[in-house]
Amino acid sequence: MEITFEKSKLEDVKKLLQIQNESFQEALTLHKDYVTNPAFESIEKIPYKIQKQYYYKIIVNGGIVGGIYIYKKEDHLYYLNRIFIRPKYENFGIGKMAMKFIENAKEGGNHYEL
Repeated sequence: MEITFEKSKLEDVKKLLQIQNESFQEALTLHKDYVTNPAFESIEKIPYKIQKQYYYKIIVNGGIVGGIYIYKKEDHLYYLNRIFIRPKYENFGIGKMAMKFIENAKEGGNHYEL
């Protein structure tokens, strides 16, 4: 299984939103949180995040299977907002690899909050 991480592009928006919805659907159903649950996020918000913040796609064997969303809070301080992975790719260590990727990426910052 080849796993890579790349900055997302605008053409990835629909695919990332689809995967995000799949990833958070169980929590949405359980908690009925239609305000903050990422499964209820509108497609209009994602292009801004891709263009102005740090939004990565997780790629397995050439296909997008998840994403990572980070934003800058202040100088040298970044907030890891979410990591999401298509449910059928869970429990393969991809999330752990994503955390290592984030630690090494450092986008100009050296501190992250979760």
